[in-house]
Amino acid sequence: MSKLTEKHISGLKPREGRKQYDECDFKLSGFGLCYSNGGARTFFVFWRGLNGGNRRQSIGRHDRGMSANQARAVARAKLAEIDAQKKAGIDRSTERQALTMGDLIERYLKYVPDRLAASTLKQCKWIIGRSFTQELRAQRLDSFTREQIEDLHREIGNTRGKLAANNWFRRTRHMFNLGRNWKMYAGDNPCARVQLFKETERTQHLSEEEAVRLNDALLKDRDWRWRAFFPLLIHTGLRKSELLALTWNCVDFNNRTATIERSKNGKVLAQPLVEAAIQILANLPSRGTSAFVFPANRPERHLVAPAGLCVEEDP
Repeated sequence: MSKLTEKHISGLKPREGRKQYDECDFKLSGFGLCYSNGGARTFFVFWRGLNGGNRRQSIGRHDRGMSANQARAVARAKLAEIDAQKKAGIDRSTERQALTMGDLIERYLKYVPDRLAASTLKQCKWIIGRSFTQELRAQRLDSFTREQIEDLHREIGNTRGKLAANNWFRRTRHMFNLGRNWKMYAGDNPCARVQLFKETERTQHLSEEEAVRLNDALLKDRDWRWRAFFPLLIHTGLRKSELLALTWNCVDFNNRTATIERSKNGKVLAQPLVEAAIQILANLPSRGTSAFVFPANRPERHLVAPAGLCVEEDP
């Protein structure tokens, strides 16, 4: 028995008289690798069921790209989930139809990557990772109640704020809706008829004096990108990321439009340009010298954040 590292796995050899064999990790109990003479290197977790029988589940293959460190992290999470299920009296071997929140989360996270923008997917994973404890992941889907969802919603609202609680609830409701469509549980969605917290919209406008000060500061800035960026944001209505990545071949002066692809829905949008935006764009130094309207200090790249607009100092 050895620690399953990349070095150890690469050194494994066939054993005489055996088509495959298991290597168990001595650091993480319940984590192992099945070596096959045919080339497969399959990571797995193993445990003892409530009735005393041995259980085993594959979690990925080293020969298909899963590293030892990745497998160890997956195994640690899976074993913690199994331990929580056992404490809750759930034996997956005898209750195969009693799927858990952990099962739903696992399937949901495989379903959404092709349907969400990268930033939204990152937020989704963060919400799920922070809000669903091992105890909740071990709970059977058909045992969740509206009262429990209300309690969880209220608890998150009290500890992390009402907006965070509402975001958690919307994501959880979506998961349960999909889980019911996937026939992972029967009955009503436990999120039905749960009241969201009221969200207070905060809209703040610059006063005339503040607008004058901002304009004066921009005009004094030595970097032309900084002077042009914020006025163009106002005049075009584009998102920050869209304007930063805008290329000149997407700017049509004749038709007075900027063509962009909205990453969240994949739709191509021809954004009309007002006269003020046309005038700013027409006089930018990058026109005719760079592919990007706002090139970075390395001209083959575009800026990625307003903070990157400053000019590098000479050494």
